[in-house]
Amino acid sequence: MLKRILTIATGAVLGTLLSIGVWHLAWSLFPDRELNRATNQVRDVFRLVNENYADEGKAVYGRLSKEALKGAVAALDPHSQFLDATDYALLESDLDGNFGGIGVQVEMRQGRVVVIAPMAGSPGERAGIQRGDEIRSVDQNAVPLGASMDNVIKLLRGKPGTKVRVGLYRPDKTEPVEVSLVREIIRQQSVRTAEFLEPGLGYIQLTDFSAQTGGQFREALGRLLDVGMTSLIIDLRNNPGGLLQAAVEVAENFFHSGELIVFTQGRRAGDRDELRARLSHEPPSLAIIVLVNAGSASAAEVVTGALKDTGRGV
Repeated sequence: MLKRILTIATGAVLGTLLSIGVWHLAWSLFPDRELNRATNQVRDVFRLVNENYADEGKAVYGRLSKEALKGAVAALDPHSQFLDATDYALLESDLDGNFGGIGVQVEMRQGRVVVIAPMAGSPGERAGIQRGDEIRSVDQNAVPLGASMDNVIKLLRGKPGTKVRVGLYRPDKTEPVEVSLVREIIRQQSVRTAEFLEPGLGYIQLTDFSAQTGGQFREALGRLLDVGMTSLIIDLRNNPGGLLQAAVEVAENFFHSGELIVFTQGRRAGDRDELRARLSHEPPSLAIIVLVNAGSASAAEVVTGALKDTGRGV
């Protein structure tokens, strides 16, 4: 009798464990079922568009998938973006601070690509390109209203030593302006200005945060400190940001070694990464003001927040 009870009990336990195992397996497969259902829907839409859209060239699967990925990631928040290999290589060249091009900074204004300023000593400056010039054509290819600024930048950049013709609209000219340039390696200067506004009051303007920014800022700061700077204005207006590490390298000049500057936090508790000051020297005693506006973003906000939240600047 005891053996029978034990046998029944053992069978019940095994049955329970087997049921738990089956439910666990089914539950573990549930996310894949959701993924499969979603991807099947996307695949069906791709097939319908590919087979029926009037312009066959626009409905190829590669183009559809790339644009779908861009839209899916962009829908998450304003700061997320899908980059293919070509776009990522362009981004890396921007962040590295060295690239082949003509040396002009541009922005989008009402659908037009407009020059902010030519970089000092660049082919663009030597060719007479001016602030406010609107880029209308590149190598006689028209730049239409609403053109992607990334696409225009790709046309302007290229192998050093190659030629490019740029058509410009200049507001004070009745006729279009066309200039011929030879592309060069452009070494981007993050520190646009480093000077005294009055005795003791230093001013440093940063245009971006690339791999070169930390060293350039440290050099400019040291130069001003050597000649008696007691207070500092850091101008980050219209600075779109860049590398997080570059932001840390700028901010750490005002922190003691080991002090926390910023941390990143992912979805899981263990996804926390703390970035701390690494410079061993004593930070300078300065009154600091940071200038920002609606065009200040990304790494520029990190530097601003680090200085403001720790009471080192306003």
